[in-house]
Amino acid sequence: MGWDGGGFGVIYHTVKVGNNQEPIFHSDADRRMYLALLKRYKKRLRFRLYGYVLLPDHVHLLLEPGPVELPRIMHSLHSAYARYFNKTHRRSGHLFQGRYSSGPCTRTEHFWKLLRWLHHHPLRSGLAEAVEAYPWSSHGEYLSPGPEGVVDREVVLLSLAPDTAVGRELYRDIMAAGLEGRGLSPLAGWEEAAAAGEGAGEGERGRGPGLLTLAAEIARTTGTSLGKICGSDRSRRVVWSRSLISYMALRLGSWTAAEVARFLHKHPATIIRGAERVERNWDPQLGSRLQHLWQRLQGSP
Repeated sequence: MGWDGGGFGVIYHTVKVGNNQEPIFHSDADRRMYLALLKRYKKRLRFRLYGYVLLPDHVHLLLEPGPVELPRIMHSLHSAYARYFNKTHRRSGHLFQGRYSSGPCTRTEHFWKLLRWLHHHPLRSGLAEAVEAYPWSSHGEYLSPGPEGVVDREVVLLSLAPDTAVGRELYRDIMAAGLEGRGLSPLAGWEEAAAAGEGAGEGERGRGPGLLTLAAEIARTTGTSLGKICGSDRSRRVVWSRSLISYMALRLGSWTAAEVARFLHKHPATIIRGAERVERNWDPQLGSRLQHLWQRLQGSP
């Protein structure tokens, strides 16, 4: 049985990041509240949720809007959580960093790439040694034979088999072994799915520098050139320059990986790996430099 999009329309993978990479969850109580709000707004705004993973400083959701558009869903959900968080932890100011990032899922194989990518994220981040060991993703809900929790798992399981128990076993196989043996493409991140769809990226595009301005400034700062950055040079300095551009464009700016990839003449998967490379090498000094550079570039054409 093929994936039919759930009956509403386009499925989106969204990412919402904490301001300045700061934690957005201080306790399991915070995580439970986020999931409670997610369930509440899912019912109120009538969207379907197929996957989630809560990380210390950001959240990934795989959802399908219904009658309410994606920007309103994201704004309503995260505004409510920010109010709770600030009140509970006696803080003020922005909890989240600007707008969200998103990319569309347009085909069956993209959906399964995304869902597996989300559920394996804690392993890549060093937060768990097994997918089943991480309690703050939708993976456990798919394995549970009990009533549905937050995710609309039956829609997904019934796309694999006419019986949910059989679908659950097939789901388990897919998460454990990938899709390579099932006639689908090798697994990758959501950016490849975004690149495959027209109009990748959703939500408000905030003010900020153009990609050319950003890339030129990074090249000047790192002592390289735009020609090398957009070319095939794989020296450490050039690769790091590309990574910085990718991180700032995706995490601080409003571009999708597909857009950055087209500008740098690279594959979208290279862009997300670059952004993640910066995150792996993160320290307060690097964060301060990037925030200062971004603020200085604000308003540039």
